[in-house]
Amino acid sequence: MAKNKDKKVKKNKELKAVKETKVVELSKKELKAQAKAEAATRIANSEKKVADKKAASTKEKVNIFTALGLDAKHRTVAFQLPRHFDEVTVARNKAQFPYEAAVLLDSVFTAVLVHEGKASFFSRTGNLFQNLEILGEQFKVKKDGLYMAELSVPELTSAKLNLLFSPFRTNKLTAPQQVTVDDKVMLSVNDYITVEEFTTGKSESSYANRKAFVAKAMKKLVKGKSSRFSLPIKAECSNEEDFRELVLNCKVDCGVGIAIRGEDNPYVCGHQNFHYMHMLAPIKFNLKCVGFQEGAGKAEGTVTGLVFNYKDGDITVPLGHSYSEEDSISMLKTLKSDGKGKKKKAKQGKKVKTASSPLGYVWEVNALEVNAKGVMKLPTVGQFTKEKAAY
Repeated sequence: MAKNKDKKVKKNKELKAVKETKVVELSKKELKAQAKAEAATRIANSEKKVADKKAASTKEKVNIFTALGLDAKHRTVAFQLPRHFDEVTVARNKAQFPYEAAVLLDSVFTAVLVHEGKASFFSRTGNLFQNLEILGEQFKVKKDGLYMAELSVPELTSAKLNLLFSPFRTNKLTAPQQVTVDDKVMLSVNDYITVEEFTTGKSESSYANRKAFVAKAMKKLVKGKSSRFSLPIKAECSNEEDFRELVLNCKVDCGVGIAIRGEDNPYVCGHQNFHYMHMLAPIKFNLKCVGFQEGAGKAEGTVTGLVFNYKDGDITVPLGHSYSEEDSISMLKTLKSDGKGKKKKAKQGKKVKTASSPLGYVWEVNALEVNAKGVMKLPTVGQFTKEKAAY
């Protein structure tokens, strides 16, 4: 009896061990299946990311050329480019005054392509802008072609505005951003060329004729105070002084500078010279003068620039347009004299003791722009403030 009982217990133990082994084996199979499923999911997600990236890459290639059925690399530079007036030496040699100057807003350039009656907006590099569908529906003109324009919102800088419809934006607009894009973005149209002219890269039509066409084409769109469309505020300039005075006054019209075009100039894609120039309101700095640069050769006997403390070092800045040759000669005499006719080595940063010396005083320095590293573009010496530097 006891022997049979022991056999029964032993058998039960064996059955239990078999069951536990089966459970362990089943768990291993489940874990293996689970791992396999997770691996498949990872592969699927990876493939989806690759597909999305490829789709995004394909979307980026849809530019103004492909929109017209041309090769994506039809031309290296899509449009005519602006150049700062002070960088264009040929402008002084071949300038045909009067020039027309238009107030330049703090805006983003766009080429509005009207093709088969539908309007699309492209960047200066030819990429398609996003989120401007409503503005496109409102831009109703009779003739197809490319309308050169500026997008702006009074309370936004061009940098912030560009983020709203950048061709490379991936995030959806927030509700306030959507309202800004749909209701507040303004469009100022300033030039026009036909699709055929854009394809070949040049319009022989003069700016005067192109401007007249724009005024006629936009006549209905610009009506009414609530219109989102406008033409630039323009003025005729007969010399450089007119340009510079207009730049100083352009902020009255919420501008950041002026766009300069000659009445007889054609439109040449890729051109960046005297056909289309601009002059921007300068960024002003108040800097301490610590030295000067004396001219050599033809400029001998004059001051060609002043040295200022700027950030962690010194910067040499040329004299601005308001200083004549006589001014620079007089300045050199003052800078090199200590009141007794003695010369000082100003390049070492030593102050001149005479009360009329500008060394050690604050000067106004004007720059076209400043990049992210703090480097000034086209800096020039402005006014002498007569304020003694406190640093």
